[in-house]
Amino acid sequence: MANEKILNTRVRLKHDIEENWIKAAGFNLVSTANNHCCDQGTDALCRTIDYLDEIGLSHVGTYKSKAASKKIFVTDINGISV
Repeated sequence: MANEKILNTRVRLKHDIEENWIKAAGFNLVSTANNHCCDQGTDALCRTIDYLDEIGLSHVGTYKSKAASKKIFVTDINGISV
């Protein structure tokens, strides 16, 4: 699976097509917490978090460490503090 990243939602994102399709679709913030977040294991969840960090997309809900889960997330999206 060269040049592909697999999210635990089983969506394959090809970097040679458009690596930032999520941001291009208008998403500013995503929640990774749901009843399927660990379906592909914790390694896949960590890869998802790494990918979101890599493309600069804010995310909440699941974390790679207990310390990260304790940080309060606040950001400004279109003039609204979230």
